Amino acid sequence: MANQTIYKLPLILEHQAEGGYTVTCPLLPEPITEGDTAAEAFENVREALLAVVEAY
Repeated sequence: MANQTIYKLPLILEHQAEGGYTVTCPLLPEPITEGDTAAEAFENVREALLAVVEAY
């Protein structure tokens, strides 16, 4: 079984006036993602966070 690292970071979900949602992380400025629904935005944030962690 492979080792798995779990990261816990605060996320901010904001509804956009033009529609959809944006998710940001106050501790890391790089991961900014969006989605048409809140659920879609949170699904997208996983990939954005993984890319940032990989870059660091």
